[in-house]
Amino acid sequence: MDLNFAFSKPVTVAQLTSRDGSTLGSVGAADQEALASHTLFTNTLGTGYLGQGEARGMDLFRATDTGGASYITNAYSYAANGANVQSDAYALLSGKYLKTMSYRYAANYGDYFGNNPIEAGGGIETKTVNGKTYSYGDTLLQKIGDAGFHDAAGNPLAIPSGSAGSNIFDKTDGGYDVIVDAVPPTYTRVGNGISPDILTQTVLNENDTVDFIVSFSEATITKRGWDENKTYLMLNNGDKAYYNKAKSEAADDKQWVFTYTFKNTTAEEASLLKVVALTNEALDGSLHADATGSAALKSNLSAYTIDVDARTVTDYVGNIMCDRANEDSTTNTDQIESSISWAGLAVDNTVPNIGFSYNVYGTGTLTKATDADWGQAAKV
Repeated sequence: MDLNFAFSKPVTVAQLTSRDGSTLGSVGAADQEALASHTLFTNTLGTGYLGQGEARGMDLFRATDTGGASYITNAYSYAANGANVQSDAYALLSGKYLKTMSYRYAANYGDYFGNNPIEAGGGIETKTVNGKTYSYGDTLLQKIGDAGFHDAAGNPLAIPSGSAGSNIFDKTDGGYDVIVDAVPPTYTRVGNGISPDILTQTVLNENDTVDFIVSFSEATITKRGWDENKTYLMLNNGDKAYYNKAKSEAADDKQWVFTYTFKNTTAEEASLLKVVALTNEALDGSLHADATGSAALKSNLSAYTIDVDARTVTDYVGNIMCDRANEDSTTNTDQIESSISWAGLAVDNTVPNIGFSYNVYGTGTLTKATDADWGQAAKV
């Protein structure tokens, strides 16, 4: 994403300095508040991705002069560069008469601001927008003003006290609620990704209903264009627990609820019940070898791979799910628990029978009772 500034006439700057007074190119926290870069937000902690809790923003990367020549810095990744960004910016601007100047924000894998829009208009023009205060130092317009730009006659660059034009980060100033999310959704790292809402070690049978609560790292949706009501959890006994819209909407926005009522059939018995995939009927018949009956599903459970979960779940900006169900945190490198084996659930629909046996007269040690036997007053 680029933010472009156009000057009404060519301007130049003889010397660029950082906010601490040193020339650009020296490494230090103060340099990040210089003209060469501008912080927009801080990555949310707890994502587990590289860069969590770190500042992210735009870097000065391009300028054009009066002859139309374009100058580009060698690097404009805020996250990956320190001194290079500063020295490149100095080389980019020093001694040139410029007509335009551009900043660029390039999202890095793992950049995430909690599904919230960038606050305070990104600190481009003013310190406070809609009650939110920009907390990363001077506004970008202040930095441009402090840099000492001037025209050929020495007239200083006039910095507007109000808006310099539409601010893309300010919805009240012709812009948008800009949300940065370069983190794919996963099953939660806090607790269990999939949890049956029932006592552990329970043996289930006919008419027992179980809710399965699926918890994600962020708010998620079924892939756009698919019917969310046809999303289901595939169980290892061939049954499907379908998405429960009412219970899901009443739950946390990071949770989905799936419900299944067990039938009276021995075909669905399982000594240890498992969830092998989160999927959707839109995938039936393609990734799944056969999704028309329990017997076929049960014989083709190996067809449910990580592709199934990934193709079904996305976040609101389209990042696809990168986890799969039935993963044990002790063996999963991401330490994500999406198995329900710990719950120790079983399905048993076999009806118990009472049995009895007897010996037929004339076999074994039995003998026929005589009249004398029946005529006794005492017990036989």
